[in-house]
Amino acid sequence: MHSSNVPALAARYWAAILIASLLGTTTGDFVAKTLKLGVAGALLPLGVLLALVLILERRGSVASEVYYWVAVIIARTAATTLGDFVSDDLKLGFGWGSGVVAVGFALAFLVSRLRRARPSAAPSPDLAGAAKSLPPTTTGYWVLIVIASTLGATVGDFLAESLKLGVGLASLLLGAALALVWAFEGRARTSNDVRYWIAIIVTTAVGTTMGDLLTGKEGLNLGFRWGAASLTFLLVVVLRRMGRQHAGDFSQHPTISAAWGMAVNDVAVWLRSPAAIAASLLPALGMGVLVAMLTASVGRQPVALVVEGQGKHSARMARILLGDEDAYIMKKMSAADAEKAFGEQRVAAMIVVPENFDWAVYRSDGMVDLYLNNINIDIADDLRRAVTRSVAEFDAPQLGLLGELHGPSVGILLPNVYRVAVAEHDLRDTNVSFLQYQVIPIIVLIAISIGTLGTALLTARDFERSTVKMLVLSPAGRAALVVGRLLGGSLLTVVLIAPLVLLGFLTHGLPFCEEEAELHMPQWAVMLVSGPCGWQLPPVRWTHGVALVALLVAVTLMTVGLGTLLGIVLRDLRVVTMTALNAAAYLFFLGGGFTMVAFLPHWLQVASRFVPTSYAIEGLRQALFYPDLRGVGHDLLVLTGCAALSIVLASATLTRVWRRA
Repeated sequence: MHSSNVPALAARYWAAILIASLLGTTTGDFVAKTLKLGVAGALLPLGVLLALVLILERRGSVASEVYYWVAVIIARTAATTLGDFVSDDLKLGFGWGSGVVAVGFALAFLVSRLRRARPSAAPSPDLAGAAKSLPPTTTGYWVLIVIASTLGATVGDFLAESLKLGVGLASLLLGAALALVWAFEGRARTSNDVRYWIAIIVTTAVGTTMGDLLTGKEGLNLGFRWGAASLTFLLVVVLRRMGRQHAGDFSQHPTISAAWGMAVNDVAVWLRSPAAIAASLLPALGMGVLVAMLTASVGRQPVALVVEGQGKHSARMARILLGDEDAYIMKKMSAADAEKAFGEQRVAAMIVVPENFDWAVYRSDGMVDLYLNNINIDIADDLRRAVTRSVAEFDAPQLGLLGELHGPSVGILLPNVYRVAVAEHDLRDTNVSFLQYQVIPIIVLIAISIGTLGTALLTARDFERSTVKMLVLSPAGRAALVVGRLLGGSLLTVVLIAPLVLLGFLTHGLPFCEEEAELHMPQWAVMLVSGPCGWQLPPVRWTHGVALVALLVAVTLMTVGLGTLLGIVLRDLRVVTMTALNAAAYLFFLGGGFTMVAFLPHWLQVASRFVPTSYAIEGLRQALFYPDLRGVGHDLLVLTGCAALSIVLASATLTRVWRRA
C-alpha cells in the first residue's frame, strides 16, 4: 500500500483495529454459520475481494485509509472462517488448533523477516519525523494479518469455550491483557515488529470474545444486522473524530503525560523491590495454605475399612462406606494393617464390617464396628455423622448422601423402614466447597495487602529519601503527580492480582483438577501437583464477570487511598510495613475472612458493618458462586462510596503535604 493510505500507529489506530476486529468477527460468523458457505465457499470470494481492494488501492489516485480498513475487515472475516476450519473441520479443537496456527504464524513471520528488503514502510506525510509506523504493508503483511487474526480467534474461543470461562469473563480477562499490551506499545518510542504482532493477536482475541458477546445469545444478542451496523457506525466515528494528526501522542497533553509517567515509574520501582512484593503476597498466600491444610485435615479424615464378611450384604455395606467420599478418605485394609495404622494414629478411625454381618442382617441385628480416635469432638462428630448416614443408607437409600441432596424435596420417594426422611430445601442452587468459599477472602486480602502496603511504601519512600522536594520542583503540576501516585498504586495492584484471578479460572483446563482424575504418584507429589486446583474459581456469566471486576476495582481504589494516607502519616518504611500488614489482617478477619459474618455474635455483626471488606467478600462470593446477583448492588455501592472517600481524602492530604514540602 502507498504510505498515504496507511494509518498512523497511534491510539487511534488501535481503537480502530479493535472495532474492525469486532466487525470482522461478526461478518465471519455470518458467513460461516448463517450462510454456511464452508471453507472453500467463503475463502475464495473473500480472497478475491481482498485482492481487488489491494489492486484498486495501487491504481487509485486519491489517498484514503478506506482501502486499509476494508482490507483489514475482509482479512478478519477470513480469519474467523479459518479458525472454525482448524478447530472443527480438522478436529484439532481450540487448544491444539491455537498451537498449530501459532507455529504457522512463527514460520510466516520468519520468512517475512528474511525476505524483507527494507526495515519498514515509509511513514505517512503527516507523520514525517515520527519514529513509529506500521510494518511494510506488502502481500506478506496481509498474509500475516490473516494468520495472526486466526490465532487470535482460536485463542479467544479456547478461553471462552474450552476453559468454560464464557465470552463475558474471557472478554474481561483478555481486555486486561490488552490494556497492558497497549500501555507498553504506547510508551514505546520506536516501532517493533514483534511487539506490533503481539498486540494484533491479543486485539483480535478480544475482538473474538467481545464480538460473540455483542451478537451472541450469551450477551446482548444483537444479531448480525444490528451488530454489523452499530460496529460500522462506531468505526466511522472513531476514524473521523479522533483524527490522524498527533493521535494518541501524550506530548500534546502534558498533564496526562506527567501522571502516566509517574504511575509507570511507581510500578517499576515496586517491581524492583522483591522484599516489598514478598511482604505483600506471602502473608495472604500463607493464609491460603493454612485454609487449605485445615480443609484437608478436618473435612477429609483418613479412615481404614476392614471387610471381614464375604456375603452380598457385606459387599453392599462396603460399597456404601467407600462411596461416601464427602466426609473421609476411605481405604480398604486387612485387619492387621488397619490395627497397626490405627495404633500409630495414621488413620482417624477404623470401620469393621464383621464376618457374621450377613447372618446378623437376616436376624435384623446387623452391626458395623467403629473404632474412633476421638482426639477432639469436632473430628469425632464428623466421623460419627458420616458413618451413621452410611449405615442408615443400607436400609433407607434416601437417608444417604445422595438422598440428602436429591431426596423427598424433589419428589424422589424410596422405601424407608424408618418411616421418616429429610426433605432438604436449599436456599441456593449451587453447592460450593469450603476451600473454594475461602478463596474469595484470600483474594481480597491480597488486594488489601498490595494496595495498602504498596502505595504506603511508595509515599513514605518519598519522605524518607527526601524525593518529595524533587517532585514539588518538577514542571508537572501537583494534580498530575497526585493522580500519578494513585494510578501507580492501582496499576501495581492490578498487575499482581490479575494473574492470580486468571489462574483461578485457568485451573479448569488442568487435567489433574478433574474430579475423576487419578494420579498414580506418591501422596506428597499428588498434593504438590494438585495444589493449584484449590485456587479454582467457577466459570461465570458475563453479568457476574462485570460485577466481579467492578468489586475488585472498588476494593483496589479504596486500599490505594488508605495506603497513601498511611504513608503520609507514618513516613517510615518499617513502621509503614508493620502497620499496613496489621491493618490488612484486621480488615480480613473483621470482614469475615474465616467464617460468615451472619453467623457471628451480634456485636461482631454490628462491627463488621463498618468494615468495607465485609461487603467486598460478600459481593464477590455472590458474583462467583451463585446464579443471581442479590445484594451485589448494595455491596458495590458501599465499596464505591468508601473508595471515593478514600481517594478524595488521600488526594487532598497529599496535595497539602507536598505544597508545604
